[in-house]
Amino acid sequence: MKKIFVFKFLVIFLALTGNAQVDIPDSLLTAPQIKTSIKGGNVFVTFPDGGQRQLTFTGSDERPFVLRSVNKILFIRTENVVKGDAQYTRKKIMTVDVNSFEEETIAEEKPYKDGADNTYEILKVDNPCLSLDEGSLYFITPHTSTTHQLVKLDINTKKWNQLFSAESFELIRTGQFAGCFLVGQYEIGARGKGIYYYMLDVQGKKLKEFASKEAMDQFKKVVQ
Repeated sequence: MKKIFVFKFLVIFLALTGNAQVDIPDSLLTAPQIKTSIKGGNVFVTFPDGGQRQLTFTGSDERPFVLRSVNKILFIRTENVVKGDAQYTRKKIMTVDVNSFEEETIAEEKPYKDGADNTYEILKVDNPCLSLDEGSLYFITPHTSTTHQLVKLDINTKKWNQLFSAESFELIRTGQFAGCFLVGQYEIGARGKGIYYYMLDVQGKKLKEFASKEAMDQFKKVVQ
């Protein structure tokens, strides 16, 4: 009799839980298929069914990236600053949650004063791109009075990693050199002062040299 009672209880329990609503993590609902864009300086997302949602409302945002594992959008915000008679703009690197609309600042200052503007503020975020694992943001920002550097910003820890000097860069995403960089560096070399082109690994080790940007672009087509 006891066994029959237990069996009936299990049947009822399974029937009830089978029809119950199960909470699904937000990251599984939309992130793998959503797309992001900027309209009027605001971040939007487009869902697989074509529906759209506006996530930011400042009119000063740009360069959005989908962070699929956390269901957020990474973007760059431009702020207008007035200090006395001086007016200028600075950058903030931020995220916004696709479901809750909550914004978070990842970086609004550099961990050093640059030699170009003598400030901790982020004045330039050039050519930003996500790392292969989408855990970091690569970008170029001023370093000395005449040069820039490639920075790796960890989105989770918010830690800056100053990689190496770079006036331009492109992350190789596929093929045998995936994770390496095609860069242009300002140097005094055999051709005098100017931009020299290399392939570097993440430690800054030179793996290959190119005679020109055109030669580097040709190499890129071969390996990707």
